Amino acid sequence: VTRNPLAEPATLGVSGGAALGAVTLVTTVPLAGSWSLAGAAFAGAAASSVVVFGLAARGGFRQDRLVLIGFGVATATSALIALLVILTDPFNATKALTWLSGSTYGRTLPDVAPLGAVLAVGLAVAVARRAALDLVSLDEDTPRLLGLDTGRGRLGFLALSVLLSATAVAAAGTIGFVGLV
Repeated sequence: VTRNPLAEPATLGVSGGAALGAVTLVTTVPLAGSWSLAGAAFAGAAASSVVVFGLAARGGFRQDRLVLIGFGVATATSALIALLVILTDPFNATKALTWLSGSTYGRTLPDVAPLGAVLAVGLAVAVARRAALDLVSLDEDTPRLLGLDTGRGRLGFLALSVLLSATAVAAAGTIGFVGLV
């Protein structure tokens, strides 16, 4: 979608938004469960994506603009996470830092099953739409000539990438350069 094979969810600020949502919950509601944590991560990823896509759409939705705005949102979320960790109770800060380091410690099957279902559905959609995804990675004219609505296609794939990366962040925390995995 960004026409960069090394792009990762952090490029668009999705991972940072999910992390901000989860850290906000961990630092303000210490007894929140894993379902709440996953919900907060989804909400944070969705909010950061709306900000990134909304600002990028104002300038014609060009890829360079999308990436620059994504990096800006990622930097802002990192700053807010650092602020939350510094200002919170040390016990909650430890929990937040453990989650931020990317861990599956303490996860059980009831924690993982719903996230696995979301990942399975998202991956099935990605596999079913793989030809259109290949076309979107090309220039602007080729997909249009082959009958693909580039605006809707690109937006759909961006939404799918937000869903999949938010699910991964909700399951295991932020993992550096998860785009290569």
